[in-house]
Amino acid sequence: FGMGIDKPDVRFVIHYDMPKSLESYYQETGRAGRDGGEGRCIAFYSHKDIDKLEKFLQGKPIAEQEVGMQLLQEVMAYAETATSRRKFLLHYFGEEFDEVNGPGAMNCDNSQNPPTLVDRQEEVHVLLSAVLEHKNKHRMGFYTSLLTATKNRQMEDYGAVDSAFWGRGKEEDIEFWQGIVRQTVVLNYLAKEVEKYGVLHLTDKGQDFIASPGRLMLANQRDFSDVDSGDSLAQTRGESGGALDPKLRGMLTDLRKEVSSEKGLPPYVIFQDISLDEMATHYPMSPDELLRITGVGSGKAAKFGEPFTTLIKKYVQDEGIERDDALLVRSSGSKSSNKVTIIQLMDRKMNLDDIAAGIHGNRDQVLDEIEAIVSAGTKVSLDHILDESLDEECLEELFEFFTESEDEGLASAMDEFDDVYSEEELRLARIKFLCEVAH
Repeated sequence: FGMGIDKPDVRFVIHYDMPKSLESYYQETGRAGRDGGEGRCIAFYSHKDIDKLEKFLQGKPIAEQEVGMQLLQEVMAYAETATSRRKFLLHYFGEEFDEVNGPGAMNCDNSQNPPTLVDRQEEVHVLLSAVLEHKNKHRMGFYTSLLTATKNRQMEDYGAVDSAFWGRGKEEDIEFWQGIVRQTVVLNYLAKEVEKYGVLHLTDKGQDFIASPGRLMLANQRDFSDVDSGDSLAQTRGESGGALDPKLRGMLTDLRKEVSSEKGLPPYVIFQDISLDEMATHYPMSPDELLRITGVGSGKAAKFGEPFTTLIKKYVQDEGIERDDALLVRSSGSKSSNKVTIIQLMDRKMNLDDIAAGIHGNRDQVLDEIEAIVSAGTKVSLDHILDESLDEECLEELFEFFTESEDEGLASAMDEFDDVYSEEELRLARIKFLCEVAH
């Protein structure tokens, strides 16, 4: 977008991730079907899209943050709404629409396959009351663990097991409560504080609901676990069609758990999920083939690879699977020019600001690239950067936490060290941790 598309007969507009506002979405989808013909608009949505866009707001003036957050809330509401998407979008711009008989009705996914709506008055009241009880101090992960009685280091540190809300929602799982939190944010019962990395606090509307609860219909989370995979991505036994083999994937997950327990390391340090997915798709049976898997470098292959290739080789033989060797050729363009530049500048002991200038970006973009480099299996040296902010004692404390944590991301670390380390310091420490123990 923004490239001056001047064709009236565009048939598809596909958003790989969500834009920062509904105004942008409306303008971009409006490129389709300007000749009066059919236009299909497909959007892929993940909560990570919103997290990324929220991150871009940090450090901006408060007034700009407030406007940006409001726009993001509308994008979330659109993506997660259970109503007609056309009705929602037109209503946002001040127009009315008959979702049953209006032109273009019944075209969106919600109209064709409406989700089940359930009265969640009790669940929302419990959630909002928990936020009030804990003084609006925590992020979503705290409350989902609290309500499901999920024991982890954060729960222990905050003494959450003594809370009146410990296990109040344990009949449901964490994913259920994540859905409740997101919908209450969309409906403005809760709000996220950008500068505090998504800390939840009650809105006036949420306070009113606690005082006087009423019927509240929320959409059930869609469950795709029972979708018939026979015609889609299931691996046909005896043929390697490039689709993930679920049976092998489960075996690899179990093996990773065994190895992580034996080594005293979190499972994601052994191999990340994306690496296991590729192994269960391409069946690497030798060290050289394993090196073609995303996230596997020579160090990691030497440290952890042997039991995995042994298991895969036995599985392929036992199941009579014929591999397609072409699938084991990794693209030679895996290192962007930015990544090469960053590695060169780090070797020259440049600091983050100088590296950012070298790629015409900012510090966050540099860290994103370094994380991608390390995840792809390359070890980097960043002691000269860490020395600016973290001493040996700090790193020892953080390494101990990362060793015990099973969280592949940073959420639990930010919860644990909210007032101690910045997000940048945590990211740098995690990168060094992965370089030392995983490569």
